[in-house]
Amino acid sequence: RETMDRLIQLRQTQLEVFEELLKLEVQISIEFLPKNFDHLENFIAPQIYLPVIKNDPIIQYKQQRYKIMQEAKRTWLNIFVDAFEIQYLEELKNFK
Repeated sequence: RETMDRLIQLRQTQLEVFEELLKLEVQISIEFLPKNFDHLENFIAPQIYLPVIKNDPIIQYKQQRYKIMQEAKRTWLNIFVDAFEIQYLEELKNFK
């Protein structure tokens, strides 16, 4: 009886981890990332006041900032996915 309960609990945990991974993938596919990704943007490259004047240095700065943010979010997202996969594999290992 205890073994069956433990197996059921492990299976439930495994399903929850998998469900979280699917939710994250859906959020990505509709370009709606968790709020903590916004904190990353403010931490890495905070918004500073830039005049509306469209000169080359300002445009280059904005483009560079955008590229940095996209790369940082991509890296952070890969870390999130890797963490979910590790958690999923651990639960799968416990289930077996």
